[in-house]
Order: sequence, then structure tokens, then C-alpha cells
Amino acid sequence: MTGPSETTKSLSRRSFVLKTAASGAAVACGADLIGGLASAHAAPRAAASSVSVTLNDMPAQSDKVNLASFHATVARFEAAHPDIKVIGKTDTFDPTTFYAHYAVGNVEDSYKVYFTDVQHLIQIGYARDISAWMKNWKWTSSIQPSVRQLISDASGKIYGFPVDAYALGLSYSKRYFKAAGLDPNSPPTTWDQFRAYAKQLSKAGIGRYGFAPLSLSNTGGWHLTAMMYSFGGQPEIVQGGKTLANVNSAACVKPLQLLWDMRWRDHSIGPKEMGYNDNTAALANGSIAMGILAGDQPRFFKTQYQADINNFMLAGLPQGGGNATLMGGDVQLVKPGSSSAVINAALEFAEYRYWDLTSWAASDKGQLSSGGVVGIPANIVIGGSLKAAIAAIDARYTNVPAANYKLFADSCNTLKLTPEPRVQAQKLYSLLDPCVQAVLSSQSSNPQALLDDANKKFQAVLDAANG
Repeated sequence: MTGPSETTKSLSRRSFVLKTAASGAAVACGADLIGGLASAHAAPRAAASSVSVTLNDMPAQSDKVNLASFHATVARFEAAHPDIKVIGKTDTFDPTTFYAHYAVGNVEDSYKVYFTDVQHLIQIGYARDISAWMKNWKWTSSIQPSVRQLISDASGKIYGFPVDAYALGLSYSKRYFKAAGLDPNSPPTTWDQFRAYAKQLSKAGIGRYGFAPLSLSNTGGWHLTAMMYSFGGQPEIVQGGKTLANVNSAACVKPLQLLWDMRWRDHSIGPKEMGYNDNTAALANGSIAMGILAGDQPRFFKTQYQADINNFMLAGLPQGGGNATLMGGDVQLVKPGSSSAVINAALEFAEYRYWDLTSWAASDKGQLSSGGVVGIPANIVIGGSLKAAIAAIDARYTNVPAANYKLFADSCNTLKLTPEPRVQAQKLYSLLDPCVQAVLSSQSSNPQALLDDANKKFQAVLDAANG
């Protein structure tokens, strides 16, 4: 996830390098299109001989499936580019420590960072202008407009290479839906329906709840912000050239009030506080029936929890009038001052790792052989012909039923994919976490009062950022 800092979690999205399908159901795209795209791929840009490039996001030793995928990708790349040496380091981006490390020169040549931090890193000079390289990249025009805006400055110069993007949706247990007399193919599309479903799915006597919100390590703020978007809320707005806090507006209060109602009136939410992956684990072990997940999280049902992945579906986030969901992701940046050879090497590898069609197919094969998951429509960075070609490759190797993810894929085409707040998103999330925690722990909590207080604190943060 882009929002929370989760370096302490075993399954942080930030350490996850498996490429995922860029489209939902299998796209009718034959081998001729794939071959045509591959042959039309621009020839590698020349790199200086014997150049080495360091990266920050090599998977940890404990993440065996993705570490094997990373090493295999590096080996293939180095075989095709014998003058480039790729050195991976397990130094996943953490906004609470990165800036101090940068200040003393302790950062890699190229670092993958969250969407939430890209604009700040550009503004303070911690990202190299790569516009010239991107101008020659065949797929620059295929980058989704909202992502293109995130990686560029006000003048249009490009500073980041897009790696992945996700949207938040609703995952749920087919088995529990059927047991509760609900149709798994007709999940809730509004928050009113969602509340009713959660109440019907709750069986407190056997330890099962209809839903569980996240509330720890900035995850509560992350998901609450997504819910605010779905109600039409804007947690920060711009007036007179300044960014203003807006988390206590009516549309932003509604989702927190919904959580209070579900906790204390319906008893369809329990008291347990959760961080990233905790709700995935709870879905896998059957203690909850529904959870908000990023598009790439369902794979963990199989790879981490050995649950029946076919039991879980993924649909669009329920709506309350906003017709929107939160999108986030990762961007590869290059350290300012890097030589042209290092810049070329870093971006050549990023291109090969994430968007080369031959490499994509090899990665899919590797995932299958190592017990991974292929075919979940998670990555929404790219559109157009590249998206279609990647989806066609995934269709050859998919080991999950496309029908389980069609509703989610469709929602990515109909909902407004709204980027995370552009200014101090991590701080916003940290201020919203206690609001969710209070609602879970105290019946006397007041959602409006909680967000009034958070709004004042966030405004102070924004005032400092506004200068």
C-alpha cells in the first residue's frame, strides 16, 4: 500500500515485487499482438561499460518466492546487458527513516518510493529529472494520466518511473455469503448495503464479524481516506494556493460514523485493532467475512495463509455518492548527481523488470513454479496496447478464476481512481488512526469531535508545509 509505513510487517506491499495482471478478465489478444509489441520495443539505450547500479527494494530472505523472482529477473537482465551489474539491497523505503539516511548519503542509486512521497521528494531535490530518458521510452504515452501527474512537476518534467499502482476494493468470502443467504455475485455496492450485509454476516457467538477496519501503523487513516473519497469527501483542499485540512467536513465524517454505527449499534465490527495484512489473515482464517484490500493482497490468501484462494472474491469499494476509490503505488526514482550511465542502467533495469513482455512471461512462469499466484488484476499504471498485451500473457498462465475478480476490474474502469492526498499524506494517516481506534474502543466516542480535533492538528502540519 502506498499509505502506511509498514516496514515491520512481514508482508509489506513495499517488499512485494511480483508483477500482476494489468487487466481483469482475460483479454482477447493473440500472439501476433504480443509478438508485434515485443519486436517493436525500442532497442536498449547504451550504458557505459561495467557500470553498477544499486537498488533499495530487493525482497527479504524470508520472502522466498519473490526473492527468487528478483534474482531470476536480475540474471536474465544481466545476461542481455553484460556491461550492467545490478546490486539489490533489502532497504525498503520507510518515510520515517529515509530522509535521515539521505542526508548522510546512505541511499542507493535508485530507490522505489511511495506515491505519497514523490511530490515532496521532487520539491526538495531528492529526485533526478529523467525527462530525456522517458521521452524515448516507448510506453510513456500509455501511463495513466493520474499517475503521470504524480511523477511530474508543475512544468511537466518527469522525475519518476512508474512501477505499479493499485486501487482499494472489497474482498469477501463466497462461503460465508452463501451461508448467510447472500449472492456472492452481487456484493454490496453502497455503504448502506454494506452495513446490512455485515450485520447479516456477523455471527458473534462463533467469533465471526461481518467486517474489520484497519487502525494501526497509518493503515486506519489510509482506509478511512479511501472511504472518505467514496462518500465524496476531500480530506485536503487547495484555496488561494494553500493546502487546507478538510477532514471534518460532512462527507469525511460519514465513514467514521458508519464504523461507529457498525461497532456499537449493529455489533458487526469487533474491538480488535488491525494493521496491514491483519484483515487478510482474518479473512483467511474465517474470523471476518469482508475486508477492504488492495488489488494485490488476495494472493496472500494462498501464498502466506494457505487458504483456498478460490473462496474469496474482490469487488469495487462500496460507494456513498463519491463514485471514487483510493489509488496508490510505487515509483522508481534516481538519486540526483548520478552519472548518465547509472541513470540509463537503473531505468533500463526498471523497464525490463516491470514492463518488458518477455520478462513478464518469464516471471509468470517462475511464479507458477514457485507456488505463486498469476492472474489477479492488480496493476493499474498502464493502459492501451501494453495493458492488453500483458493481460494476454497472464491469461496463458493464470491459476485463479477470472470471474472472482471481474467486478473489481470493472470498478477500476468506472470509479474515479483518486490518488492519495498530495501533501503530508503519511501524517494525515497517523492523525486519523486514533480516530478509528477511538470508535472501536469507546461507545462514547464522537466521530465529528474526533475529526474536528484531527483537522486542527493536520492544519498545523499543512501550515508548516505551506511555509
